[in-house]
Amino acid sequence: MYLYLLSLLLTFWFFACSRPIEPPKDMVLVPAGEFIMGSNEVDREAKAIQYGEKKPRYANERPERNVYLDSFYIDKYEVTITEYKEFVNSTGWEVPEYWRFLPQLSEMGTYPVSEVSWYSAEAYCQWRGKRLPAEAEWEKAARGRDGRRFPWGNDFNPERANGVELRDSPLPVGSFESGKSPYGVYDMAGNVAEWTADWYKRYPGNEYNDL
Repeated sequence: MYLYLLSLLLTFWFFACSRPIEPPKDMVLVPAGEFIMGSNEVDREAKAIQYGEKKPRYANERPERNVYLDSFYIDKYEVTITEYKEFVNSTGWEVPEYWRFLPQLSEMGTYPVSEVSWYSAEAYCQWRGKRLPAEAEWEKAARGRDGRRFPWGNDFNPERANGVELRDSPLPVGSFESGKSPYGVYDMAGNVAEWTADWYKRYPGNEYNDL
């Protein structure tokens, strides 16, 4: 799957012997077990050509396979501007460039922070005592166990996500209650894209060269 430079969801591991009675604040538990990762879907409608994309859709998502993961917690919401600003103020980390052009930044505190590098995302995670999710963790948290296309099912619904074709900017995190994933994670489709901890590389058995 793709890695982007936009927003953050954080995770951390726990051990059964020290598992807290209640989940950490604003985090949800994704239980251990297998899930369907990847996709065997084919772009039969040539959507890539229609939208001027340079590579075929889904080619780097094959093959679909079962993957086992241990339990983990993941943030329920994307990291907000307010939360990231606390990190910047505490550490002196460089602010995202686009903040300089937002005179109403203080009024956008509940919006997801965007345009941060992987290194900034990693630094923020460490500051919070957490970490970026692995790609497989992110995908399971978003799709559940059954390989659905979207967090809510297989059919796209513009009322359940903030898609770029429908709106010209992000919205406050958690704006789409009906768009939650099976584990209760918000904005896993739409709003802004998110970093994971993994390097971008082909899945085992995938012969498409996307590098």
